[in-house]
Amino acid sequence: MFRGERDPRKLGKMFDVFYSSLSCVFLICIGVLVFLKKMDPIILILYFLLSLITFLLYRQDKIKAKNDEWRTPENTLHFFSLIGGWPGALIAQRRLRHKSRKQSFLVVFYITVVLNISAISFYCYSGSIFINYDLVLHKFNRLSHEISKKYHNKPNQKQKGPVYSWTNKEGKTVYSNVGFPSGETYRDGKIEWK
Repeated sequence: MFRGERDPRKLGKMFDVFYSSLSCVFLICIGVLVFLKKMDPIILILYFLLSLITFLLYRQDKIKAKNDEWRTPENTLHFFSLIGGWPGALIAQRRLRHKSRKQSFLVVFYITVVLNISAISFYCYSGSIFINYDLVLHKFNRLSHEISKKYHNKPNQKQKGPVYSWTNKEGKTVYSNVGFPSGETYRDGKIEWK
């Protein structure tokens, strides 16, 4: 190094801290939105799981690269970054020093980050609730109510099958399509097919 020149190792450590902090701040923001009930908790869980999976994919790819084995395809790494694993990918790039210098890879990676953040921002600020269990449940209940209303408004149709009749203790005639009562005394039992 020449006099007055910046130490690249210090600059690299600053970037490591910045990118790791960026990932953590993003996940904390998602956590705050979940706490404020602006977002479904499943999204926070998915971000954590996908970040962990993506970090492990980078780690596995780094090990394969050292052992000169068949590597994980870059499209797989980009896919996991796109669907929400980019915080884990960002940390893996800096901590593991893997896929952090190849410019063509980084350009596509940053595009996946921007697309993912755009999608989650649209989800938050548009007022659209993609995972709204109450809305789905309400629509399902309404549909089932409409179907049952149509079914019950039909005129009573005669059922085909046996009809059992008997006289109970009080002297009243009782009809059933199930059968005669067990454990109860009755008289004048009849079976008719209707």
